Amino acid sequence: MSDKTFWNGEPCEARQVRVIVGHPLKPTWWCAHLQDTERTAVQVAQQGQVFFLDNEDGTGWRKVTDGMGLPYFPHNSLPDDSQVIAVIVPIQNNRTITWFVQSPDAGAPDCLCSYCGSVISDEDVPPIRMWNEKADLEARFHIDCWHAFSKLMKES
Repeated sequence: MSDKTFWNGEPCEARQVRVIVGHPLKPTWWCAHLQDTERTAVQVAQQGQVFFLDNEDGTGWRKVTDGMGLPYFPHNSLPDDSQVIAVIVPIQNNRTITWFVQSPDAGAPDCLCSYCGSVISDEDVPPIRMWNEKADLEARFHIDCWHAFSKLMKES
């Protein structure tokens, strides 16, 4: 279930991600106040260049899909040195699964469920964890979220 993505009308590799916003090019850049905060973005790679579009409101993804990366679809750039902390993968029925770069212990504030996005408490049943070793990413689920995710995948 992947959309075709484009930049300047040419095919590109793009994925939805969560980033820690990097250093702005200048203090007056629209995103200067967002430095070191977490944000939803689109990571675009084309012809050896990698850059980020803000996607908090969905405009970054619309730019590279519906807008084919053309100038008449607006977007906001984020600093190129932004750091990817998670990859967001569309699955079905407008649902997504988030694959994380880090693998914190349950109970840590950044141990989030890949399905619902809530913190996985150390008081919960231990999370179900999956790894994508090739991409060095982890997905983790509350037990109820795992069942919902599994059911959704069986229906597809």
